[in-house]
Amino acid sequence: MRTVLLAGLSLFPVLLPAAALADDSATPVISVTGTGKAEVMPDRVTIRYTVRGEGKTQDDAIKALVRSRARIDAGIEALKKNIVQNSSQMNVAEVRAGGCRRYGPGTLSEGECAIVGYVASLPVSIETPAVTDAGTIVGQISRLGGWQPSVAQFFLAHPEDAAQKAIIAASEDARKKAAALAEGMHVQLGAVRSITLEDNGERPPMLLRARAFAAEKAELDMPAPPPPVAVSMQPEPIEVTRTIQTSWRIGP
Repeated sequence: MRTVLLAGLSLFPVLLPAAALADDSATPVISVTGTGKAEVMPDRVTIRYTVRGEGKTQDDAIKALVRSRARIDAGIEALKKNIVQNSSQMNVAEVRAGGCRRYGPGTLSEGECAIVGYVASLPVSIETPAVTDAGTIVGQISRLGGWQPSVAQFFLAHPEDAAQKAIIAASEDARKKAAALAEGMHVQLGAVRSITLEDNGERPPMLLRARAFAAEKAELDMPAPPPPVAVSMQPEPIEVTRTIQTSWRIGP
């Protein structure tokens, strides 16, 4: 009777909880944090400045702006080196008499607040691989009438390449730490249980791509721009950091 019962039970599959089959959470692990860095020289630079034009009327101010823009463009032509030049905003502002302290909807445009002229302004952004010539470009723009030219940032055209190097370095750092812990605790380092790449919060630069107009440029009769004054720049390397969280099983 007992033999028959056992034979009958053997015909049905035995269902066990998954945790009983493989309780991975109960497996001892070594968890470490690996950090990797990659230092890469920047291969791109962004230069920003503003082109201005003044005049008694709006047309005069805008035409003066166009002439100034053309003069600056001609002066940095030889320094461009695959330059990308962008302008996404333009403003034409009224200029009132010096005695006008506050102008609003209830103020007349006469007397102390009479309009005496207009100023047109066009912010410009330059992106170029001419990293070492950035100072020369800034100086030339200033000499040709550009307002407040400056080096805005040095950056990498392909930051993902540097990030990959940092990830490899972080992985090697984590492996060395885990091996040292296993050796110090007199245990055997087993297979990798988990790897997590942390977000270091780095973002590539965002640049607007609206092209600036070049109206009347071909019709302008301008004197030859002065030769640029060379200013050599050597930016610091860009440091890219990546962090990973890893865990290894203890044992075979």
